[in-house]
Amino acid sequence: MMRVAYFTAWFLGAMMLLTGCQSTNTVVDAYKILQQPHSELNTLYLSCAAAQGCDFARVDDVTVIDEQTHRPTKQAIERGMVRLEGSVFSTNHQYALSLIPGEHEVAVRFYPVSNQRAEKFHLIHSFLAGHEYKLMMFRQKAVSNGSLLNVAMPGALCVDLLQDNIALRRFCRPFNVVTGLGEFVEQRI
Repeated sequence: MMRVAYFTAWFLGAMMLLTGCQSTNTVVDAYKILQQPHSELNTLYLSCAAAQGCDFARVDDVTVIDEQTHRPTKQAIERGMVRLEGSVFSTNHQYALSLIPGEHEVAVRFYPVSNQRAEKFHLIHSFLAGHEYKLMMFRQKAVSNGSLLNVAMPGALCVDLLQDNIALRRFCRPFNVVTGLGEFVEQRI
């Protein structure tokens, strides 16, 4: 038991030395996430991607990533939902989720242009065990032969739900010239 305590203390000390100017809280969060048991059986893996990153805001009634700090919440870590993508020593961690199969409501904050402006997206889907899912945001290319103003208008903002790298569902929000706003509407793939 003492070996585990010494190793843990040594590991945390080494991580803090190697990370230099990084926030200690970020390193501790990463360590807590790595300590969670990884159960491959009867679970699914959910990740997200956008040009400037994304955060899982909520799954069902559990807040996953805090909007102000961009760090995982204690409740999400304790439930073993949060998974770390990339290096432990990265300054900006990208997080993924490990969920039990079934119907879940997932709220995601995508950052398509900058980290200062989030696009919020909500999805209700029945997830199956043993699969890797990914929510991917992209700008749909608009094919238009109209005026220069029409050609310069940005294409629709879309989110694809991929299951094992195969698109299952697509949601797009067309650009509204008057308000700049719109709603995500499911489209056929």
